[in-house]
Amino acid sequence: MAGGTGPVRVKKGPGLIESIIGVFVGILLVLASPVAMWMAQSQHSAKDFATAKEISATDEATGYVVFRGEPEFKGDPDLCYAGTCIWERMAEEEQVKEVKLECSNSIQESDTVKILRQNGSECDDDSGECVPCYDVERKVWKEQGSEEIVNLVTVGRYTISPKSATLFDTKETIEDTGTSFTTGNKTRNVYTTFEMPDQLLVAGEVDGDKIVDGEKPFVMSAFDREATLAKLKAADQQNMVILFVITFGMLFIGYSMILGPLTWMGRQLKWIPGFGRMLVQGSKSIIGLVAFLLAVVSWIIIWVAVVVLKFWWLSLIIIGAGIGFAIWKSKKSADEPAAPAAPQQPQAPQNPAPPAA
Repeated sequence: MAGGTGPVRVKKGPGLIESIIGVFVGILLVLASPVAMWMAQSQHSAKDFATAKEISATDEATGYVVFRGEPEFKGDPDLCYAGTCIWERMAEEEQVKEVKLECSNSIQESDTVKILRQNGSECDDDSGECVPCYDVERKVWKEQGSEEIVNLVTVGRYTISPKSATLFDTKETIEDTGTSFTTGNKTRNVYTTFEMPDQLLVAGEVDGDKIVDGEKPFVMSAFDREATLAKLKAADQQNMVILFVITFGMLFIGYSMILGPLTWMGRQLKWIPGFGRMLVQGSKSIIGLVAFLLAVVSWIIIWVAVVVLKFWWLSLIIIGAGIGFAIWKSKKSADEPAAPAAPQQPQAPQNPAPPAA
């Protein structure tokens, strides 16, 4: 038992009814996982950006274009925190105190974390292990409000609004604003700013004399085309990895929930005297391993299926190449002359059996 005064809380696993309900939730998670995999394979902002037709900012054009030039404000711009900018978001934040019950042996105090008091303990019903519980005060920044500045700019003949654009790069600035008059808590303003560059790259759909958001990426960048393409590739790669992890998480959690009734049955072994809790932990480990292996195999199968569906032409090429190789191999075997049969060795004459006496 953990030391200290206060109530002893028991951490129990889900009961039989909850485990049965969890089976259906787990099935839904497994069935929904291909959607996340499909989204992971659909991160193609960089490829779409690479197809943009490069023009001069003074050219009349249609479709999806990219150009770079010296930007100018259209009208009088709203001033940003750091001076002139194309876009800025200001978030007003207040540092509030949250007190929560936390049960752990690894709580560390810091400038924003303070242990107020011990409040009993928590014991795992399966393993019998107990940890102390504490009332912990954490200081966290909470957004209280926000404002946005959107300045229209022109580059050559085109007018651009940053409202729905992907911006490269923004910078963050934090301004301490003292304390709140009502609560006495610390306050600050967090500015996320896209400054006015000397040269602005724009990619988007042409709509008369405007560049607007369309099916392909709408981008405003302070970098040249190659650097912007590299940043889009990095963003696509990051999103793909995150969605891959989400897909695996959905599968692992889903299979764990599907196997929930078996986990519940394993927990009943704790009533065996002497080594019951050991059997419970062993059964949980085995079921967890089975769920992990099922998730790995399913992830691979779903990945292959999505690749085949998205790149069906590549699958046809591979299948056609395989069929062609098989035909060539069989034809080559048929054209090869048969090996001459080995000459038969003459058999020695058999001695007649001696006459019976």
